[in-house]
Amino acid sequence: KRTVEENAITTPSNHANIFVDLQKLMQEAIQEQPKFFREGSVMNNLIESGIEVVWFSDMTQNDVVYGICCQREEKRVTVVFRGTVNSHNWLINLKLSTDRVPNPVEQEYPGRTDMLDIHTGFSLYMLRRRKDTSTNKIEEIFKKIDAIGREMAPDGRYNLSISGHSMGGALATLLGFYVAASQKFVNVKQVRVFTFAAPRVGTTSFLHAYQHMERSGKIRHARFSNRADIVPVVPFCNFDGFRPWRWKYYKHVGMRVQLHGVGRVAKWRLSKALDVTYPLFHDWASEARRVFVNSIFANLTTLKGFKRNHTLTEYQKRTHFASQYRLAMAKSIFYNDQKRNRMKSLDEYYSIRAQISTNDVSMTSNVVPPSNQRRVLVFLIVMSMMLFWLNLIMALANSFSGGNASNVQDHQANGRSKFPHPAALTTPPSNAEEFIVPTMKDTRQANLPDGIAENDTLLISDVEAQLLAAQSQLNPLKEYATGITFDPMLDEGLYLVGAGVRKKSIIKV
Repeated sequence: KRTVEENAITTPSNHANIFVDLQKLMQEAIQEQPKFFREGSVMNNLIESGIEVVWFSDMTQNDVVYGICCQREEKRVTVVFRGTVNSHNWLINLKLSTDRVPNPVEQEYPGRTDMLDIHTGFSLYMLRRRKDTSTNKIEEIFKKIDAIGREMAPDGRYNLSISGHSMGGALATLLGFYVAASQKFVNVKQVRVFTFAAPRVGTTSFLHAYQHMERSGKIRHARFSNRADIVPVVPFCNFDGFRPWRWKYYKHVGMRVQLHGVGRVAKWRLSKALDVTYPLFHDWASEARRVFVNSIFANLTTLKGFKRNHTLTEYQKRTHFASQYRLAMAKSIFYNDQKRNRMKSLDEYYSIRAQISTNDVSMTSNVVPPSNQRRVLVFLIVMSMMLFWLNLIMALANSFSGGNASNVQDHQANGRSKFPHPAALTTPPSNAEEFIVPTMKDTRQANLPDGIAENDTLLISDVEAQLLAAQSQLNPLKEYATGITFDPMLDEGLYLVGAGVRKKSIIKV
């Protein structure tokens, strides 16, 4: 507001608005004002991209609603169509019959016909002539595009993109086809069409004409469709009465990019490749496969799922997930498939799936693949860590479970030990968890280890006095703990006196 007032002061009053640079004013406002949209959001990207909305047609909600944007740095004009929002739009969608319209492609190609079969509802929206101006919607948009494009590039060499969602995707498909076939845009190198949840537009005659434009390099079409979204799989045919032999079946055009959600199944599919297909072959086997994949039965879900999967928000979420997941895989050092470790361009997919190549197609990767030495180094580090943790776990398990058993085995293996083997527990309680030494009895009657006879010369008499001395410590220990007493294990003058309690704690040593 301040800039406008300053300009108005320095210029004559009758020409005040002529000297206001709106683009400069917008850039100053963006730089001075704080951001009102989250970083990375659609609105924030739209503002920072420098896209300007130069025309918007919404005089009536029952007509085609579209907007035209431009990006001056890239010399790009973008046409965006709105989808279905009211009952009149639904009535247009449900006009499943076909209209025969003249073929705008003058060149000869396989399967060419003079008339094309187009969806009646979409044909009414785009090709019906107005009574007041005698022009249709396509001619109206042609004039807007050419005027805006030649303002940025007077020679007509500007870029053109067309997009739409749902019914808007079908209208974008029709407009892209007519732009590619028109001599008015002969200097436009290539038309880019991006549709989301677009239904079918025409029959086989339209498909052949559309593919001829693709082979000529005039148009490239990325058709995004969500899994379990039924709008992209309709209409099936024109249902011309109760005579199936006269039915005409609708065909999809463009490069289909199927999006499979954000779960584990989607990650597994993305690790293999993006689900991108193109109707290249028209034999009965290929047609049968496409009929099944693009049928309602292969995309069944709940009513809530139908509504959610068709929203533009769901398309944005799945598209963002697919691109970010593939880019993350491209940076992974464990992903060895160099052919699938990056995002391919639309031209590359046309070269792979449609076998249509252009001079601009570059199959070189824009991500530097990791070296073999780095892979080997990381592999050795990971294996060393795994072995370390495995040995640590085994050592801990052995220390907790095999400590007492190993001590008993050591005593049994020593056949000439001069100390008696621990006797059995006299009264073992059921709740006792751990025992150290059996109950003390007469040392002469204690169980002897294997391999020691009664007549062996043991030093029992020497330690008898020590055993009797330890007996005086057992009674107070028995009263203090749980009533469980043990014989002392003698090992070169070491007396071990303990009691097993529920908390596995040593009372006295």
